[in-house]
Amino acid sequence: MSLWESLSGDIGHLIIERLPEVVEHIRFGVVCKRWCSILRKYHELEKGKRRPLPMLLTPPNTVTGTKPNLYAISCRENHYRNLTLSLPYAYRYCGSSYGRLATQNPDRSVTLEYPFRGKVSYIHLPFLDAKLHRCLHPQFEINRLIVSPDSTQDDYMVVAIYGGQNEIATIKSGEESWFLIKPAHEDRDRRTGYSDIIFHKGLVYAVTVKHKIVAFDVGVRPPKVKILLPEIERPAKLNNLVQSTNMELLRVERHRGRETDGVAEHNEEEYDGGEVVQYDAEEYLEDYEGSSDDEQDGDWQEDDAEEENEEVDGEEEGDGEENEKVDGEEGGREEDEVEGHERVSGNRFNYRVKVYRLMTNELSGKFTKKIELSSLNGDALFLGDNMSVSFSAAPCSGCEPDTIYFTDDCNYGDYLDSDGPGSYNILNKTFGELYKPKPTHKYMPHASWVFPPFPVFSDYDR
Repeated sequence: MSLWESLSGDIGHLIIERLPEVVEHIRFGVVCKRWCSILRKYHELEKGKRRPLPMLLTPPNTVTGTKPNLYAISCRENHYRNLTLSLPYAYRYCGSSYGRLATQNPDRSVTLEYPFRGKVSYIHLPFLDAKLHRCLHPQFEINRLIVSPDSTQDDYMVVAIYGGQNEIATIKSGEESWFLIKPAHEDRDRRTGYSDIIFHKGLVYAVTVKHKIVAFDVGVRPPKVKILLPEIERPAKLNNLVQSTNMELLRVERHRGRETDGVAEHNEEEYDGGEVVQYDAEEYLEDYEGSSDDEQDGDWQEDDAEEENEEVDGEEEGDGEENEKVDGEEGGREEDEVEGHERVSGNRFNYRVKVYRLMTNELSGKFTKKIELSSLNGDALFLGDNMSVSFSAAPCSGCEPDTIYFTDDCNYGDYLDSDGPGSYNILNKTFGELYKPKPTHKYMPHASWVFPPFPVFSDYDR
């Protein structure tokens, strides 16, 4: 018997306990049959108790490549090929949650792919078309898509942010059309679309760029939409909702540098504890034709989009001058740099980050207070086009506590000008890079978080 075969089960389990990445478990299991058996036994004992760290699905190494790579956070600078995952190469994944990747097809239908367990399983969803408020670029029609935590191949619930006005639609197994969750009537001409969605304590919570938060039960038709927090006139570049490891709801704001000029600090803020506003959602997408008001809104949006594009072009030129100035001032401070938030090259959309814990009234569910956090209690947050998630960093070597990891969230305006995935440490208020994108990645899909499950037996079976 070789020395490899003599490893005891107890020692093997101690080793596996210190391996946070799925790819490390796979590599452990392919050493020999004995180690594979130890790994199987470990996962039988620990089934459902451990979540593997998310991995980055990064573009292929070459322009002609057909398979993306896997990037392990705890193994910096190490890219792993797809192993035995039959993962397709897509222009853009519009969603990634609980191992399922979402793509929107040319006919605007949606496909959910689950590439683990040795083969790809598919869920085909009907077309999702914004009709009146289409996005200028079809591949960005769906901004974000998530599935419910307990979804299976035959029983699932899906929620998406879509269209030029970032509205919400949902569909569940057995339905043939998407159901619209439009903003309240008084908000439909304000262009305050949704920025993020999350499943939290049995409900779907959604937040806008102006911090308005609503909640609804996606399993009910029509859903009753509760407005838990009204909007405020202080938009963020990006707003994310995250459930912490102790089940608290967090809101992560990210601002560009100049967007914070003149903004007052609110480390702790109390909200009106009045009654919760509630309204019915809209009808199914196949029955929705819109009203004359909607058509006027659509025309207004198109005109405004042209003006917005001109402003964006001007901003990009300004950013170029800004970059030249930084290059010429080693160690200098930019004029628009926010005090206490150091920057590294790149990550220009993440000048300022704020994390708040949202306190709720147990009876009404309405938010009563927000408290700015100076730490994440050892958690690490993972943000991007995927669902936003939190992990305890303590048992995960290479995963830094109190750190926010993010992919290059963007829209079609900056999609080909990526800064690459980065991180932000909330304790020392500094940014960092996960890895430097290759020059060939410029015209390829951005990196996305993927959530491979434990165990992945079919990936290391011999």
